[in-house]
Amino acid sequence: MPRKKLYTNKTNNRQLKQAREAARLRKQRSDALYKDEDPETPLQEDTLPEDPEAPLQDNNLPEASLLSVEPEKKQSKKMPATGGAKRVKGCSIARPFVFGSTATPFDPAKKPANVPIEHTHQWTVFVKGIDDADISYWLKKVQFKLHETYDNSTRVIEGPPFEVTETGWGEFDIQIKLFFLPECHEKPVTTWHQLKLHPYGEDAEKQKEERATIVSKNFDEVVFNEPYDNWFAWLTGRAEKEMKGKGKGAANAALVKSIARGGEIPLHSTETNEYSREVEEKELENINAAIAKVQELLAEEAIGLKDVEELINKLRDGGVDAGPSTQA
Repeated sequence: MPRKKLYTNKTNNRQLKQAREAARLRKQRSDALYKDEDPETPLQEDTLPEDPEAPLQDNNLPEASLLSVEPEKKQSKKMPATGGAKRVKGCSIARPFVFGSTATPFDPAKKPANVPIEHTHQWTVFVKGIDDADISYWLKKVQFKLHETYDNSTRVIEGPPFEVTETGWGEFDIQIKLFFLPECHEKPVTTWHQLKLHPYGEDAEKQKEERATIVSKNFDEVVFNEPYDNWFAWLTGRAEKEMKGKGKGAANAALVKSIARGGEIPLHSTETNEYSREVEEKELENINAAIAKVQELLAEEAIGLKDVEELINKLRDGGVDAGPSTQA
């Protein structure tokens, strides 16, 4: 396809002169913009603003997938340097937490007078640490987005306990958005929780009769991929003095080995906490056993399929004896 001409033969000299002048001015501005730029100067990237409390612009923040904070893309050459902090390359830090809800049905005889007549339950949605461990050292605030029928349906909780208590009659999905401390310099991450008011399962009728509290909760982790070095130090509780006099390689090794501030789930379960390494190992054993069983069934199915294919080929080639023929 031929390129479209900028000017036709009917273009008069005045229009042509104006277009050339506009092009000259654009080139002049472009030359002025880049004349002081040294093409040999290495790019400065993965840095922080000098003021750690200063909020970053959206175009400086990395995109975050669900509960996974990814490092930002390389800055363009035009983007100015923002400080001396660097990302810890090839490193990820996970911080576990629990989110969910509890719901208790009202006793009609003891139902508070200020509760709407159609509301049947009091419920609480929450975000907390494993076995109620402190998570406020990395979590600044939590935003809960309730059903739009609630007044002030978007609730922001600035500190622990990160929870919202309400009354209602129906189940719905609640959006939960986690905001990190300013020193993190990462975007918030979002997850969802389905509010459950009613019991399910074999003993559902018994729970209804007893007006039992319905607990629905999930374990998850926020993973900071290649965090900034000052955020890494904060998460691991590393003091600056520990790093003085050490080389860069030794410093990185010390950082990677550092485990502190609730970064690990407990080794054993307790009455108040069912999330532990022990339970995790059992779950992995069950998963591996299930995988092995599936592979065994697939192998048996493959053998049976092979036998069927061989029989079909023999029938097609006429190589199967159909037995003695009967005569009338």
